[in-house]
Amino acid sequence: MATVTGARVSGDLSIAHVYISTLGDTDAARQDAFRFIEDLAPRIRTELASRIRHQVRRIPELRFVHDDSWTEAARIEELLDAARKERLDRGDE
Repeated sequence: MATVTGARVSGDLSIAHVYISTLGDTDAARQDAFRFIEDLAPRIRTELASRIRHQVRRIPELRFVHDDSWTEAARIEELLDAARKERLDRGDE
């Protein structure tokens, strides 16, 4: 499973950096999903062109960026949970 988490387009609209978050049981599975999306870039760009060709002069080149911020957020949440549990065990509130 993959989710577009954001996009940033260059000033001249020639390049679009598309941030993708992938889910999977292992890091290898997430990397495989990301590579699959990268391989689909020409097809995705063609589909994008068919939808916005009358709105822009040039269809941007798509560059995908792996967004793993959710894993970092999960790690921080685990640390906060551990700190809360430690406070409760000590009787601090």
